[in-house]
Amino acid sequence: MSEALSHIGNTIFGMYQRPFSDDWDKRLNEAMTHGAVIKAGKCTLEIIHGEDLLSIWVANRWYAFGHLYYSNGKYVETEIQFRPRFKTMQRLWALYQKERSAHLESEYTNLFNDTPAH
Repeated sequence: MSEALSHIGNTIFGMYQRPFSDDWDKRLNEAMTHGAVIKAGKCTLEIIHGEDLLSIWVANRWYAFGHLYYSNGKYVETEIQFRPRFKTMQRLWALYQKERSAHLESEYTNLFNDTPAH
């Protein structure tokens, strides 16, 4: 409920840093559904979808969240960065949290590969 109120406030007061795009929303949903996450970094989630490597910005939730940051290693100019629907942002956040948690758990385990726990 508080996320929905935040979205309403962000919309009314113009707090989103990227404009909405229905086209980007559809493309992002397609990538999340049919692509494969290859990296959950600190600020981006990388998804390979078909021949494309998409680096999606997941920092600054919800303000500058969910836009395409890099495409196939090429920076996407700010003027053509768009945000998806709020529902898609929520889905992206859940996917990112899942993938980031798995990544951090693996990183932590790797710290102690050769050291037995006492």
